[in-house]
Amino acid sequence: METPEPWVYGPLELIKHADEHQLAKGDFDKRIALIGYDNAIEVSIRTFLQLHPTQRRGLEYPKDHVNTWLTNYHSLLDFFFDEFLTNLGQTPQIAKNTYIHYHDLRNNLYHKGKKIRTCRTRHSRRSCSRPIHLLSALRCERRGTFTRDSHTSHPEHQEK
Repeated sequence: METPEPWVYGPLELIKHADEHQLAKGDFDKRIALIGYDNAIEVSIRTFLQLHPTQRRGLEYPKDHVNTWLTNYHSLLDFFFDEFLTNLGQTPQIAKNTYIHYHDLRNNLYHKGKKIRTCRTRHSRRSCSRPIHLLSALRCERRGTFTRDSHTSHPEHQEK
């Protein structure tokens, strides 16, 4: 099995942490999972954009574009869907409006402190696949080849 690039471990650890909450039984854990998955998406795109082009398979972007994309979550999604996927000729596995929907739910939880009573299994289950699909696309992997079980912690942090 191929070892992921070092930049991938941060997002993977966020996904793993969210997965642990997803598997727990409580509503609180489901809400934390939703927040965690959304954070993993943001960190994945931000990290990718801040890599040196040699770490992005030679993909170069004008600095002013990168600065614009790094402005907020929606502009990060604009980069991913409108620039990255389009230029690589990839079709998104999950629609942009789905990412926005779960981000809005996350904002209600995280920033506004609103408990979403429907944020139980339905939302957390649907939201958990988004970060893996996105991370796989950023790594230019074939669909389904990269899973949350691939490598979840950096080799330097694993017990010997």
